[in-house]
Amino acid sequence: MKRFETLLLALLLSGGIAASAQSVSLRVSEDIPEDARNVLVVRFTQMLKIGGFTIEDDATPFIVSAEIVSEMDVPGSIPQKGLSIQITAEAAKEKEVFAVKGVGNDAEDAFERAAKQILPKSKAATAFLEKVKSHL
Repeated sequence: MKRFETLLLALLLSGGIAASAQSVSLRVSEDIPEDARNVLVVRFTQMLKIGGFTIEDDATPFIVSAEIVSEMDVPGSIPQKGLSIQITAEAAKEKEVFAVKGVGNDAEDAFERAAKQILPKSKAATAFLEKVKSHL
C-alpha cells in the first residue's frame, strides 16, 4: 500500500494526473466555413487536452477566430484558390496568431487545408497555453 501511495503522490506532483485541471470553454467563430470550423474544433481540442485543460461550457472563454489576409487564384490545368489566413486564439488576456496558408479547389477547401496546418503539439501552441495557464 505504501508503494501505491508513493506512486500516486509522484504522479500528482509531476502533473501525470490532473488534480485540478484548468477549464476553458472552446468557442470557434461562426463565420468560418463549416468544414474548416470542424477541423479547428478538433485541433484546438487536442491542443487544450495536451496542455492539461478540460473543456466545459461555463468556463473561461477560449475564442478562435480567423481573418483572410490574402486570396489569390492559382493557375494550372485545374484552377485553384490560395488563401493566407491568420487564425487567432484568445484566452485569459493572452493572444496567439497562427499564420497559415492553404490551396484548394475553392475558398472553403483552401480554408480547410489551411486550418489543418495548426499543430496541437507545436512550440507556439505549447508556449501560448503556458501563458494562458499563468493567468487562470
